[in-house]
Amino acid sequence: MESNKKDIFYFVENNQRPIQVGAPLFEKLMNKLKDDMPMSHGNFDKTHYEIAVVIVEALWIGCLSQMKENRSAYSKGTTDNLKQLMIDAFNVGRNYAQEEEARRHQT
Repeated sequence: MESNKKDIFYFVENNQRPIQVGAPLFEKLMNKLKDDMPMSHGNFDKTHYEIAVVIVEALWIGCLSQMKENRSAYSKGTTDNLKQLMIDAFNVGRNYAQEEEARRHQT
């Protein structure tokens, strides 16, 4: 990730969602995720795609918000607050998993 941060930042800067799966940088990330999180069917799935989108966009928003905070376009602490929002969102989803699993087993 560190070695591609500039490319990732500019990729997000110049593209809107949905991210085209054929984009070389995105494909590279998807392949890395597929290797790190292999599925029994051996292919990509929606989880790989969405994780790749989150990684790319989180890197972009971290860089952009810090640049704006550095030049006082955002107030001091804004970037840390955004980071905490992302962490909180992840944790909410993680905590929701048990409830969602139970709901799926009922249907």
